[in-house]
Amino acid sequence: SQRAQKAYCLMLPAKNRLKLSHKIKNQLLGAQKVASDEFRLIAKKQTDGFRIAITVSNKVAPKAVDRNRVKRIVSEALKSQSIFTGELLIIVNKNIAHLKKDQVKDKLFRLLDKLK
Repeated sequence: SQRAQKAYCLMLPAKNRLKLSHKIKNQLLGAQKVASDEFRLIAKKQTDGFRIAITVSNKVAPKAVDRNRVKRIVSEALKSQSIFTGELLIIVNKNIAHLKKDQVKDKLFRLLDKLK
């Protein structure tokens, strides 16, 4: 249906999604880290591609609706980025479900600039 297609368009393509497993978490242990009030980024630079994983804990956003909205906003904000290449783990520290995509994009791009 049209509603399902709209939701699908908001997701990142499968090639840009990073599956979190113990192997990946261990690989990211020595990676570069940057933080702000809203986000903590753990990044491992590579020459090819861009893959992200977004985590939002129950303590940050108790309602699943808010957690899913935060993930959608963050992934939509990073969909067209070309600043960073590599694997990126985004840990959300604060409930940002009330923010607009452009506000989240500005906050994330400021952090991504620090990774350079």
